[in-house]
Amino acid sequence: MPRVLFLVLPILLLAGELPMAAADGDVVPADLRTTGTETWYGIYMGTSKVGWAVKQTGPLQKAGRSFLRTRYVLFMRTQSSGKVRVTRIERRKIFDARAPHTLLRASAVTQRGKFRKQVSIEVKNGKLEAVIHEAESRRRVKIEGAPPTFADEVRPTTWFRGARKTGETLRYKQLDLSALRLGAATIRVTGVSDAPTRLYRADLISQAGDRDRVAYDARGEMVSTKMMGLLSIRREARDEALKLGEAAKPLLQGEATVDKRLGEGEKVRNMVLRARGKGVMAVPSGPGQDATFDAASKTLTLRIGPRLTTPRRATAAEVKRALAETTAYPIRHRVVKALALETAAKGTTEAEKVEALIDFVDTFVMDSHTLDPLTALDVLAEQEGDCNEHALLFTTLARAAGIPAREVYGLVYKDDNSKTFGRHVWNEVVIDGFWIPVDPTWGEYRASAAHVRLGAAGEGADLRLALAGTRFELLSIERDPERTDPQARDE
Repeated sequence: MPRVLFLVLPILLLAGELPMAAADGDVVPADLRTTGTETWYGIYMGTSKVGWAVKQTGPLQKAGRSFLRTRYVLFMRTQSSGKVRVTRIERRKIFDARAPHTLLRASAVTQRGKFRKQVSIEVKNGKLEAVIHEAESRRRVKIEGAPPTFADEVRPTTWFRGARKTGETLRYKQLDLSALRLGAATIRVTGVSDAPTRLYRADLISQAGDRDRVAYDARGEMVSTKMMGLLSIRREARDEALKLGEAAKPLLQGEATVDKRLGEGEKVRNMVLRARGKGVMAVPSGPGQDATFDAASKTLTLRIGPRLTTPRRATAAEVKRALAETTAYPIRHRVVKALALETAAKGTTEAEKVEALIDFVDTFVMDSHTLDPLTALDVLAEQEGDCNEHALLFTTLARAAGIPAREVYGLVYKDDNSKTFGRHVWNEVVIDGFWIPVDPTWGEYRASAAHVRLGAAGEGADLRLALAGTRFELLSIERDPERTDPQARDE
């Protein structure tokens, strides 16, 4: 099953990836150019404090030259399986001190156990290019779009220093250092409070559609951010932020239960589930799953499987994203490219190529509940991992072979003894223009209906723990007639 630390990191990156704005309103407040700011935050999972973050913005003197910079450092410590895991993320952006204060260079370093990745952004002839170092490998990826400016970087701060009203919206440029792309993001004011001091509540919507609840003060500084009531970042004094006790045991396991036994999960072809409770209204429809929420009864109905759902055609934008090279997917690496093409060549149709890639990942990656997430190159070198690594390697190889692919997170039925759904990661691929769910961890060319889809990585709001503690009611089930387990009973 996926590891908690890996799943919740995207929200933590907000502390190290504050948005950058569009070109309007390019005036940089004088204090940010001459004095700068330093803001500290505590990081919490529920009531447990698991880390700290610091944001530094303003002037920088280096080697006798003047620059403007932003620097974000995040430190997080959790305990799992009796072992303490430490995560450290540092991001820097250096801008020209002269107007228009254009980006000169940037870097991002992520360290989690033996997992280490470094991304350096270079600006040459007005073009952005990323240099990625991971697993003793080095590669370059071009980023489309003009280099951002310091005004872009501090645009939310500048904007909130004005008198904002509920309903007002800011659109701005956002640099995604994971997907390596520049795009539009949005802040929408949802409320204004004047007691005891002015505070703006807002929704922060990334270019991928992720939505986080944030709060800014009248100085334009972020006060807090929160996702799914699970993880929060709160502004604190430096000494308070740095206070960490014993490493916290992270979170609920994100499991849900069901009232009847399903038998072997891979044999479930179609299924209808019903659920009530916190988080169910946010569960979306997607490939292989239709979700209907009834507001009156606060009930979610899930129809899962090819017979019960409408096929989902992939849009041009989705296909483009699902073929892109990012920091996670080194699809142009010579070893990756050669392996992907060699493996996919075992098939002639798109479906056969996908099956060949699934067979390879299923047999190549030895099942192992690794404590720290690996890069795709690490997986190739170590040949082990859990569902995260299976899905990551499959996405990388599929994209390298020219097959649109993405990772999907959600729940999968575990067994009849516990009658529970546990967290899982699988994939979706485009075959003949339509999204098809597949599961390389289980070697399934079409993922069974025992998978409850919560979302695709990077494609919308992160709902990984939305159904934690939910109890499903099984309304109907259809098993594969050729593989039905005679011992399976609905009880």
